[in-house]
Amino acid sequence: MLVLTLLTTTCTPLSVMPDEKLVRANASHFPPLEFRFKYYLGKQDGCPKPKDIGFRSAGDHLFLYPCGIELPFPCEECTSGLKDLGAYATDLAQLCEHTPLKLALPVTLGDGLTRWQSVVGKARSVGGCGALMPLNTPRHWPTVPSLSDWLFNSSTPSTRECRIHECLRDGPAAFRRLLVPNAVPWSQKKRELMWRGATTGSSTRKDYVHALGRSHDVGFAHVVQGKHNWANESWMVKGKMSPEKMLHYRYLLSLEGNDVATDLKWKLASNSLVIMPPPTKETWLMEGLLQPWVHYVPLTKPSDIKATLSWLDRNDDACLQMIANANDWMKNILQPADITPLMKLLRPPRARLINTLRRR
Repeated sequence: MLVLTLLTTTCTPLSVMPDEKLVRANASHFPPLEFRFKYYLGKQDGCPKPKDIGFRSAGDHLFLYPCGIELPFPCEECTSGLKDLGAYATDLAQLCEHTPLKLALPVTLGDGLTRWQSVVGKARSVGGCGALMPLNTPRHWPTVPSLSDWLFNSSTPSTRECRIHECLRDGPAAFRRLLVPNAVPWSQKKRELMWRGATTGSSTRKDYVHALGRSHDVGFAHVVQGKHNWANESWMVKGKMSPEKMLHYRYLLSLEGNDVATDLKWKLASNSLVIMPPPTKETWLMEGLLQPWVHYVPLTKPSDIKATLSWLDRNDDACLQMIANANDWMKNILQPADITPLMKLLRPPRARLINTLRRR
């Protein structure tokens, strides 16, 4: 069964490189829409339920977003906070525009993870509590000018009729900007590891840059969040590099930051191979369902990189198969879909909503 396969897939120990035939045999299974919506809904058992949630909107704050409903009372603060939420507010408005349902949608917006039962957020722990929606899309999905409108508008043309790079080439300029210029063939790419990113998140990025930066083209683009101690030697900061230039490299490292690795989307859609620690957080991309040695190469600790690159350099066919699998995953993620079934799952009980309206 597909669901059983997805949920019971385990990581290959990094000390045991997969046989080339094994990689070929691992088909790039993509879950059907019904399974995806239940997965996006998140775990239900053992999850905390939000209490005393109202309509006052603010970042990293639980509130109810009026999706197609009129509030029966004046509430300036219910909408004033949305002005400061920028792309989050735009994405929510577009999500509601493409569903006939009228509901008060429980949300939490910002880099904080959603962790409450059926409360919508941008990201959560892999397989954890909280529901997922495509939010803050200009940053996390910059290749799609309006991901929500692309995904949930019934007039969106299906991308099943073309391979992802062909679709991107024929699509809006925002598609072409990042993904089409990867014209460097695999055979001409540098057999090297590449990463650039900011000093965000916990210590993962610091650990990998400190361990790999001297011997590989791995380094910080710039210092943020006051973490100057992460880059206290000149070789640790190597400056920004465009995706077009990164795609001259065969192997692209991807590292989680404040939540997920923002660059993972375009890297999975490229013709280079993604190497990364197994994801601990997930978004609409369903990072938690990506399979090691099928969609990406797992790197659980920096010290494994020499053996990993050595194996990859000897197994071109396996590398190309993993890239194809990753491309197919992205192609399927970008398929238009009717979001109404997921919104129904998120609709709070009518009695709870009426009580909330009376209190506010």
